[in-house]
Amino acid sequence: MKTGNDMGRDLLAQARIELAAQPAEVVLGKSCAMLLAIDDGEIMEAQRVLERSDDADVRDYAEQMIDDHGLHAEQTTNVLADAGAVEIETSVAAMLRAQSAAHAGDVEAATDVDFTYLRVQVVQHSAALVLVTGLVDYAPSDDAARWLTDTEATIRGHRARAEVLLSVRE
Repeated sequence: MKTGNDMGRDLLAQARIELAAQPAEVVLGKSCAMLLAIDDGEIMEAQRVLERSDDADVRDYAEQMIDDHGLHAEQTTNVLADAGAVEIETSVAAMLRAQSAAHAGDVEAATDVDFTYLRVQVVQHSAALVLVTGLVDYAPSDDAARWLTDTEATIRGHRARAEVLLSVRE
């Protein structure tokens, strides 16, 4: 498995190609599509874990992912609406969805669902952090840049919690 940072760099390289020289509303629509793909994938994976895990800490973390990513998806939709923009599909969003589906399959097939889920969470949040940090450079407004910076902080928190939970299982 690639490291999260490597995955993030690959995603960011493609995002830069897709966002280059685009008008602000297109940049926002494409960036939001990427973020919504992350949110949807995190929710899907967490739901799979809740079906299989008996570990209270892992279940609590998965429930937090559902709550936090559901709220972030709602905020993302509001950012689009407030700007009068629409979500614009990108190859990066499609890659993120495919990765989430593969990871959800890994979790479902795992003999140690808790370890597998937490390992995937560390990798995915590392990748998301690289991507979102890079998206700040393309933010079409100061408000969008602040929102992405807040998103970075949330990603860091999610990754840190997954790392702590994973460390007691290694």
